[in-house]
Amino acid sequence: MATIQQIIASNGRLCESHKSTTAVFTGVTHGIGLETLKALLRYIPKPKAILIGRSRAKFASELDALHQLNPDADISFIETELSLISEVDRTCEVIKQQAPQHSIDLLCMSQGYAPLGPRLFNKEGIDESMTLGVYGRVRLAEKLINQAMLSTNARVVSILGGGKEDKLFLEDMELKENWSVMKLRGHFTSMMTLAFDHLASRNPNLGFVHYFPGTVSTGMRNRIPNISLLTSVSMFIISALFSFKAITPKESGERTLGTPCFGQDFERGSFSIDLDGTLGASEHLKEYRKDDQVSKKVWEHLEELWERAGVPVAKA
Repeated sequence: MATIQQIIASNGRLCESHKSTTAVFTGVTHGIGLETLKALLRYIPKPKAILIGRSRAKFASELDALHQLNPDADISFIETELSLISEVDRTCEVIKQQAPQHSIDLLCMSQGYAPLGPRLFNKEGIDESMTLGVYGRVRLAEKLINQAMLSTNARVVSILGGGKEDKLFLEDMELKENWSVMKLRGHFTSMMTLAFDHLASRNPNLGFVHYFPGTVSTGMRNRIPNISLLTSVSMFIISALFSFKAITPKESGERTLGTPCFGQDFERGSFSIDLDGTLGASEHLKEYRKDDQVSKKVWEHLEELWERAGVPVAKA
């Protein structure tokens, strides 16, 4: 794996090929998403960054700091709730007002949380963590593509669990009968990659990267709703056990910018990659990719969920 010094040196050369770029970031108010944005602002001279989050007021001080980090950057903030599919669609309409068609070079998505508390459903009747982790991310990408907002060679990045694909419950896609945190992780990680495979088959000039950022010390506990005392204590113990191999959010931001966002190996197609850019070797994913009906069933499930949320679906 490349050292962080090598990654920083490579990122430092981005200004030679990217005097400006237009990027949309979700999940950018903390952790990996925020640090990736900061890295982009450090290395791209005049970027345009459209940030999407729940509260502009809570992000105000950080927004000021971002403007100071790169005074030449054009930074805007769209306030929305990405746990609702209908809000994802509304957000796309707002983006259309802020950027010309074919102008978005990078869509970087990292919203979500670990569902360690009680299972939560949004007002559309859909699991909130699955909406943030998969349903809403894929909808955002698909909608921006259909609106012709992405540039000719744009990159779409989902920071989640690339290479960690596991059993996909094709007969129980919402995990109504198979709910558990461990089953969820493998299930929606596989769903994410296969959805990107589908989008890549329709958009061969674009790059779709499902990325696993490794173990990162992001303080995730503070962003899990309705967490119990027992779960909180358990998370503290687990965090302590894994802290020895965790990388800092800042290092994660550098690596995320340099590998999935701007790595030259991921310009066209669908990729599931690990922290160092290694292609995922999940046996489950290999099997799923042999059968086109699997990705088709995943896409049909996504469309059914979007229709249930009340948004229009353009059938292929």
